[in-house]
Amino acid sequence: MKEKNVQVKAFLNPNPAIEAADLKDPHGQNYKMRNRPFVEVMLIGLARGDYEVTLNSKHLSGKRIVRVDAEDSSSSAYFFSESLEGLSQVRVTVIVEGDEFSLEKSLTLKTHMVRGRVVDRRGDPLNAYVWATRKRLVEHEIVAVTDNDGVFAVRCPRGRELNLFVGDREYAQSTMEAWVMKDDTDADLRLERITIGDFEVYGLKAWHSASAWHVFFLPAKAGEKMPPALDADDMKVYVDGVEKEIQSCTRHFVGGDYPSYILSVDAEKLHDRSQWIKVVVDAAERGYGEAHFFTND
Repeated sequence: MKEKNVQVKAFLNPNPAIEAADLKDPHGQNYKMRNRPFVEVMLIGLARGDYEVTLNSKHLSGKRIVRVDAEDSSSSAYFFSESLEGLSQVRVTVIVEGDEFSLEKSLTLKTHMVRGRVVDRRGDPLNAYVWATRKRLVEHEIVAVTDNDGVFAVRCPRGRELNLFVGDREYAQSTMEAWVMKDDTDADLRLERITIGDFEVYGLKAWHSASAWHVFFLPAKAGEKMPPALDADDMKVYVDGVEKEIQSCTRHFVGGDYPSYILSVDAEKLHDRSQWIKVVVDAAERGYGEAHFFTND
């Protein structure tokens, strides 16, 4: 029997195995900075129960039991193999079997490369973590590290939202992270320079309407529970590398008293390619931080 609204998705993580020091966030929570190449099979919309998931490909094969605890939720099975390292794509067959349920699906799992160089305010290279975060913490993450020149290259699964955390070893102590974001990972990306400071531009989103680009973000500052107030002179918005004059800057409060900002700049929306929106907080007495948002075509 096949159930309605059931989805089986799979994602490839071909990045090299690493085991780095834990990362501690501003709230004192530790995160394991480690990576193992894997294929994740995600089950969505299945009824409660146990399901046997079989994965077959020329690179790896195996079986896992996945427990679905709540209907209309997602549950994942992970299949690890060093033979996945360095691959840009892989073809797999997934078989899911449960009580009165069976499904077989063949999928081509693709990835896209995100490259960049991480530096501090002086332009000196940083040893940093590059972490493809999810909306919630998951059992196995995609993590990479920069080399001694601050350079990184991480493969991210095609078809998944990109929320790339870029933070150095002083994160949450004297520095905060930068972000690279895109609603749907559908192309390779390259950033010549990602600068880490003591400010965070979090949750960056960008949209276009009425001949203007609008951006939204939440600020945070290392060592402070509440970020300092900002005005338009403290912020910059770039569209495809060109600084645009901020036409409006409004502050809104979320969760009662935490600030967020919406900025608007006059700039054309292009329909034939992705556009790069960069937001920078650069205030001498308040700090420095940046985030990058890439639009989908």
